[in-house]
Amino acid sequence: MLDDLEAAGFCAVEVDRAKFADHGTTLASELTALLGVPISTTHDNLLLAWDLTRARTALTSRVGVEQVKTTGDLVLHPVVVYSDRGAYGVEHDNQIPYQWTGASTEIDIHNFGRTTIDGVHLTFSLAAPDSARRRFTIQSPGGNAQEVDVDGGSSKQVQFVVNAVPGGNPVTITTKGNAVNRIVFGKLIDLRASVPEANVRLGVVQQRVK
Repeated sequence: MLDDLEAAGFCAVEVDRAKFADHGTTLASELTALLGVPISTTHDNLLLAWDLTRARTALTSRVGVEQVKTTGDLVLHPVVVYSDRGAYGVEHDNQIPYQWTGASTEIDIHNFGRTTIDGVHLTFSLAAPDSARRRFTIQSPGGNAQEVDVDGGSSKQVQFVVNAVPGGNPVTITTKGNAVNRIVFGKLIDLRASVPEANVRLGVVQQRVK
């Protein structure tokens, strides 16, 4: 992460010690070993900041200017996957996130870069909101489609691959049948994603985007 921050041009890294179970002792020790003593602290010693300038110079000497620029560009232009239109607020079942969905729901694979990222692999499960059997249709922006039948009361894992062009790449999930409480048609469970290229920065956010 430090290499990524340095390559992206950040000048410092700050730690809020209050947010750690060990009061940030382990992380502060590790950062001090890598970056030297903190350059700034608050009066209560809860916030500490380390300078990244020397570390960035060392990184540049180690991998070269062009590699630093390439890495920084990838950090600042990631691929972010998130559940979008048609999904309600996230809930959890034994720490597994899920969302109730409408008749049509989108998962957006947003490529902030300037080139197509091939093989973004989505994994999630679908379930019916009631005891009725449901058929879900998953469709990519390029027109590829997959149909998934789910028995009421059970869930089925789905794997779906998209080549993500720059910008938004909405994957649409539609279903028919009677709604529960007039608005709920399905359940989207445990959204995950991966890419074959190790240097692509990928984030997954399962939540309702307003």
